[in-house]
Amino acid sequence: MNDQKTLVLTGVCGFIGLNFLEYFFERYKNNENNFKYFLNDLSEIYIIDLFEDYYANCYNMYFFNSVIEKFKKLNVPIYLKKYDLSSSKFSKICEEIQKRNTIVDIINFASCSHVDNSIKTPQKFLLNNVSIVSNLTQIKNINYFFHISTDEVYGDIKLENIFDENYYFSTKSPLNPQNPYSASKAAQDLFLLSLKHTFNFPVKIIRLANQFGPYQHLEKFIPNAIFKVLRNKPIEIYGNGKNIRQWTPVKDSVSLICDIFQNPLNYNTIIHIGYPYKPQELFNNVQIVEFILSELKLKYNISGEFIFIKDRLGHDQAYMLKDTLPWTSLVSLKRRLSETIDWYVENRSFFLGE
Repeated sequence: MNDQKTLVLTGVCGFIGLNFLEYFFERYKNNENNFKYFLNDLSEIYIIDLFEDYYANCYNMYFFNSVIEKFKKLNVPIYLKKYDLSSSKFSKICEEIQKRNTIVDIINFASCSHVDNSIKTPQKFLLNNVSIVSNLTQIKNINYFFHISTDEVYGDIKLENIFDENYYFSTKSPLNPQNPYSASKAAQDLFLLSLKHTFNFPVKIIRLANQFGPYQHLEKFIPNAIFKVLRNKPIEIYGNGKNIRQWTPVKDSVSLICDIFQNPLNYNTIIHIGYPYKPQELFNNVQIVEFILSELKLKYNISGEFIFIKDRLGHDQAYMLKDTLPWTSLVSLKRRLSETIDWYVENRSFFLGE
């Protein structure tokens, strides 16, 4: 085996993966002639996705294709592979990569997502998400496996404890998932950790706080709220709206993921990425919605309202990570949220079919 490296990217038609792909290009575009050197002798990129699933086909394929066109300008081969990562037929792509005779880095963004969807089809979520990581780990000559996980694997923090950092989740906190989605993500994590313990499998598990930003599916809380207003419909808030999330800008998170990829020896097995809130700065769902409404009114003279609806089954009250990576961005959370609102409004014709 030679010293060349194959980078395998999965799920990059989805929200976080597509933001990573875009950042990845922007970070290295000015080093075009030395692209391989800056990425540790990278010789080729495999991008594996369904390219037609519920998330990608409806919302992100247009944006994905525009990013890929930029990548074609760089001096590195890119192979787009249409595969179901949860299928037993994935062994074909494993064999193809093995024939490349390179070492392999994998960054896995692929998962079935969204708690509401998992409540509708819990068995599907478990089987698909576990199969994804099981199949990927069958690729030979893996140098590092970077797996994107979630803070939701820890369960929730009760609202009465949200201002006490002693209750926040550390990288050593026990897993306690409380819905089918988070249980399927915990199963992924535990499988990978078992491989590390048994075979010294080279995994880095990156647990992210709740993300927001461009390319997120419209069923998710923040883009859903924006488009409810754009469609002249009331924003629907579960329960009493007091649930709290550690909202974190995806554009900043993917820059940290890129740092981890480039310098894996500097990081532990479990890694936390989350916006470094101070307890007094936490925003609940009502406050997030009120900010969205105020921005839409102030910038675009678009008015809206919100209503409360029946709470989600097993709705987690709050999440908060500690042991997070140092935050290097100088951009405030509200500015990132304002930028996100601008992005969706500017692209409203694409999403609304206007």
